[in-house]
Amino acid sequence: MTSFATVSSLTLSFPVPACYPAGASNHRRWPVDETTVLSYPRRWRDAVIDWALHFKEWWGWARRVLKRFPAWITPNGVTVARMALVVPILWLIAADRFDGAFVLAVVSFVGDFVDGALAHVRGQFTELGKVLDPLADKVVNYAVLGFLLPKLPAVFTLPVVACAGIGLALTGWRLHKMVTHRLRGEPMPASPANGPGKVKAVSEMVGISALLFGLAFERRAIPGGAFFVWFGGALLALSIPFAVWSLRLQRRA
Repeated sequence: MTSFATVSSLTLSFPVPACYPAGASNHRRWPVDETTVLSYPRRWRDAVIDWALHFKEWWGWARRVLKRFPAWITPNGVTVARMALVVPILWLIAADRFDGAFVLAVVSFVGDFVDGALAHVRGQFTELGKVLDPLADKVVNYAVLGFLLPKLPAVFTLPVVACAGIGLALTGWRLHKMVTHRLRGEPMPASPANGPGKVKAVSEMVGISALLFGLAFERRAIPGGAFFVWFGGALLALSIPFAVWSLRLQRRA
């Protein structure tokens, strides 16, 4: 079995991105105040945060695939397309067709990784994209959760509301910083999601996918549906402390 120490050593072997100063260490690359760090063991925290921040960037095979995308497929176009998928997803949820909603939700979530990776590969960073990307995440995630809430056990209400509330506050703060710089006539900062924010986003995506998958099983009376529903709820609850951590780091940045 691979130990966390091994995982951490593999993580730390990644080269330092060009955006970091020459000679910068590739260890603990996210801005964090030691007094605010959650009490995870250091090697666990380093491995989880480092992988969440950089796994898209260092997938060599994925970069080769993205370079073959036709020029008319742009990062902003992918973002708008995945945001538009929320309409059929919500219609399928309302019709209790959770299997179809699951497939489209997964496509939308994959698009969240594709648009960012495509922008990195091509160097196509735009001010519109800086606004659209975090906005699309919240439109898809929290609209889907809102439609799913009446179909879930009552105990899910608090985690879902907390997850959505903190997530919206985080995005609102990021957009506020961007708009403030724009009104001052300054370039809009990229304001990328920090390490805890990435972990939060992945937890939400996997959690929502698990909820839809479990409800699809229950709809077809297939055993095991309840497990996936509760697993999805646990991931949503797990995302809450990471969302709070991410918000605190954003406010201090």
